[in-house]
Amino acid sequence: MSVQLIASNEEESRILEIPEGTPLLLSELILFNHAHQAFSRCKFYMLPEFYKMEFQI
Repeated sequence: MSVQLIASNEEESRILEIPEGTPLLLSELILFNHAHQAFSRCKFYMLPEFYKMEFQI
């Protein structure tokens, strides 16, 4: 699983009805079966007003 802060592109902006270049949190993961074969790629785009992340190291 990966998590990135990105700026929305034309397609993401159209789908989410936001201005192009809006910051988004992108969470992406690839699912594997028991034979370790990839079978699904999941991408989640989150708008800043709907998330809060805190990290403690």
